[in-house]
Amino acid sequence: MSKAKSTGVDIDAILAGNMRKRPGTQCDTCTAIATMPADWQAKIAGVFADKAGHSIANIVDIFRALGHDIGKTSIERHRNRGCLGSRGNA
Repeated sequence: MSKAKSTGVDIDAILAGNMRKRPGTQCDTCTAIATMPADWQAKIAGVFADKAGHSIANIVDIFRALGHDIGKTSIERHRNRGCLGSRGNA
């Protein structure tokens, strides 16, 4: 049985610094979705859920076709539930 050697690294600080972050504020994607009719919102929610059928680039194209200049980062953050609105906390 081997003994672990101290490496001079504070493991507690590393673990505390790498905890899951709280979701950020409502993103541009949430703001755009909120302006849409309810039936569109439901369809857009389905698009976000369908990872096999809709890539981030496809979703960006959909939003641009609907008149919203939303970037890839915002779409990706929303899809990955990294904003308050995508978690139902808007």
